Amino acid sequence: MLRIISLIVILCGNGFALSETFQERQERLEELLKQKRVTQGSASTSVKGLPTREKELKKQSDRADLDELRTKEEEEEKNAEPISAPLNTIGQVFPPLLQIMSVEPDLIPTNTIHNLQVFGQELFSKSSRYYAMQTLQPQDVPDSYSFGTGDVLSVHVWNQTQDETFLAEVSSEGNIPFPLAGEIAVAGISKKELVPYLQNKLQGFYKDLKISYQIVKLRQFPLYVTGEVKNPGMYLANALSTPIQLLSAAGGPKVNGSLRKIRILRNSELLQIVDLQKFLTEGVLEGNQKLLSQDVIHVPLIQQRLAILGRVKRPGIYEIHDEPDMAKVLELSGGLEPDADPKSLKWFSFQKNGTVTMKDLNEVSLANQAPQDGGVLLAGSTKNTIKNKIVINGNVFAPGVYEWAQKLTLKQLIAKAQGIKPKTHLGTAEIKRLMDKPETVPHHQGMLLRTQYQTLHVNLGQEMSGKISTPLHPLDEIRIFSLNEMQIQPHIEISGEVMRTGSVELQKDTRVRDVLVKAQLKDSAHLLSGELSRQTKDGIQTLRFSVGQALAGEDEHNLFLQHLDSITVFKDPRLAKQGTIVIGGQVLYPGEYKFNTGAKLSDLLMRAGGLSEGAFLMGAKLYRKNLAMRQKEIRDSFVAREQENLNNLKIKASQMAGEESAQDKKATLESLEQVDDTLEKLSSIEIEGRLALDFRNINSIEDIKNSINDIVLEDGDRFEIPTRPSEVTIAGQVYAPSTILHRDGLTVRDYIEAAGGFNDNAYTSKVFVIKASGQAVPVSQIRNKTLRYVEPVRTQEETGIPGIAQLIEAGDTIIVPTRIQIRRNQFKESLDSIYKMAITVGALGNIF
Repeated sequence: MLRIISLIVILCGNGFALSETFQERQERLEELLKQKRVTQGSASTSVKGLPTREKELKKQSDRADLDELRTKEEEEEKNAEPISAPLNTIGQVFPPLLQIMSVEPDLIPTNTIHNLQVFGQELFSKSSRYYAMQTLQPQDVPDSYSFGTGDVLSVHVWNQTQDETFLAEVSSEGNIPFPLAGEIAVAGISKKELVPYLQNKLQGFYKDLKISYQIVKLRQFPLYVTGEVKNPGMYLANALSTPIQLLSAAGGPKVNGSLRKIRILRNSELLQIVDLQKFLTEGVLEGNQKLLSQDVIHVPLIQQRLAILGRVKRPGIYEIHDEPDMAKVLELSGGLEPDADPKSLKWFSFQKNGTVTMKDLNEVSLANQAPQDGGVLLAGSTKNTIKNKIVINGNVFAPGVYEWAQKLTLKQLIAKAQGIKPKTHLGTAEIKRLMDKPETVPHHQGMLLRTQYQTLHVNLGQEMSGKISTPLHPLDEIRIFSLNEMQIQPHIEISGEVMRTGSVELQKDTRVRDVLVKAQLKDSAHLLSGELSRQTKDGIQTLRFSVGQALAGEDEHNLFLQHLDSITVFKDPRLAKQGTIVIGGQVLYPGEYKFNTGAKLSDLLMRAGGLSEGAFLMGAKLYRKNLAMRQKEIRDSFVAREQENLNNLKIKASQMAGEESAQDKKATLESLEQVDDTLEKLSSIEIEGRLALDFRNINSIEDIKNSINDIVLEDGDRFEIPTRPSEVTIAGQVYAPSTILHRDGLTVRDYIEAAGGFNDNAYTSKVFVIKASGQAVPVSQIRNKTLRYVEPVRTQEETGIPGIAQLIEAGDTIIVPTRIQIRRNQFKESLDSIYKMAITVGALGNIF
């Protein structure tokens, strides 16, 4: 700074002493420049001389500050009032609409309020308070900007002998200090005029002086944002701040804040009214005026607003200001969509007593309907169909809807549909045509019915050859048929030892070999004998052939086939006498074994190496496929019958009146539901087909041979021998269901007590013991839940079941079912029958 003063003195030949006030001001402004870094010019100045590492650290710091501000802004947006209005928040955005929908839910379709918004709120919903509160960059300040008190400039002066930069702040008198020249008034001078203005003022002090400058900081002052805004309060504005910028900094108006009557007050007097809705719809911003210190931006409550829904270009909730009628209001939404029905607009409004009324409007009557606060205008879509269309379906390459035109023929339409497919029936094509007026058709009971359609049939072959030409009418529907649709498709049937049984399409000159190859023979197929059944006038004719020779192509056996022929491929009789059984568990060689018809269980156990040490024959399980199928059929038939009975009882119970009280009716229905739930459990259990065998007092394979348990095996049997158990399982409604080590001499009562005893849901009269053999044995009646009088399992004399001991044995399972509250004997009988069926199919243990 001293060097520039010396140069000026030498250049001008006059002595000059820099005043203390000017020096102090320069130091203060330089310090301010370092602290604020508010403009691009100041930022580049402060970074210019820094080392690379410090520059990077500064950039990171700036980014961190920006991220922190953005995070705060996001949190504020999360807590902000909802702008979008799905059904669950529509009451917050526009309560009258929710009231209308609650009175008549079907009047306003739910899809019309999806993403419904208060128009204009989106201007502020994503605005950043951080950016809204920043000063403009120097390059953004317009040329017309006039300088005033508080503006800070960075002034660069140079000529042939000097080159210096200094800061200058416009004082309260509107001046900036300048070396030699003293105070120069710049208040009111525009940005564009400042350089020539200063050169003119300084030409008497400096020779060939050139001047440039940058705006470092714009003048700032406080003002207030009040009313229905999200963050009312005092804000720091600058000379270029606008009402929109300050409203954005305050978060924008609330949902109930006006966008059309924003008031700008100065010295408690109304200066301007800002209409942001007009700005958004027309791009015209009136009253976006420059602000001064202590100005007030006030957002009042909305006085009138209504909703425009449905097929309009911009559905939303709009504030009404000076629109005289609904026609003008509709213009706010951009008008109707092309598919809207202008003749069926619906207007919902509230009367003075709060009741909702509906009125049908059209484009003409809109001009006679005055807007009303809380009203809803609904524009529906047109229901008119496309009248110049024609439809073709069926056996064409491109079925669909096409344009109808004058003189369009069926052949031309088929060409548009890219032609007919192979296997098209050329005998007829069907045209369904809408008649000009309905006509009557007779009814077999003498009634006359009315129809508006007629069906025409055209010879498609002649149409395609050009012998005839059928003109089409608009809205005609054409059907092109395939051969399969119009005639019986020739076919034959194949069954037996093939991979693919069923119907096979019959083509010209189809032979037995062709069908056998398509059906794929199984390994079990008998190659020496097959049978062909053929329908004749005299009945069924049977032809025998050799499958192997037919496959070899020998004409005597490779017969030509006719429609409805039936081919049967038999199983090789040698393989028909074989079966497979899976033996698992405690045998020396578990696995899958083949056997000849007539083999017995003991034979296969010997082939499996005999029993292992520790084998528990009492718990052996034989599962049989055929038995599982039979049990499943029995179970399903029982469930279907019981379900039908329950449904009838439910209908009768629901119709109870007069003689039955409401309480009895409720109890009956509850009992039925309990039985129904138990029946559903039974129906969902997988049936395994276990055949109960009694291996009591049998310890070896020799013992099996001399007993009734040495059964003849069937193909698909599965036999499992577990290890000798040492435990008893207690399951169901006891306090601690568990598996407990077996101890000689213990009874049912002892084991239930060991499991904590019955809980409150125990069905004490339906306790069962499932023996290791699979037999389910009911326990004697238990007289109370204390188990003081619990009896053991009943004896053979009592039950009629041989081999059942009084005491519990290792491997047994005690089932304590859930108590079901049944209040009528007939329902208890139904429940008992379900238990018995569960025992029959071996599913008792799975039903609880």
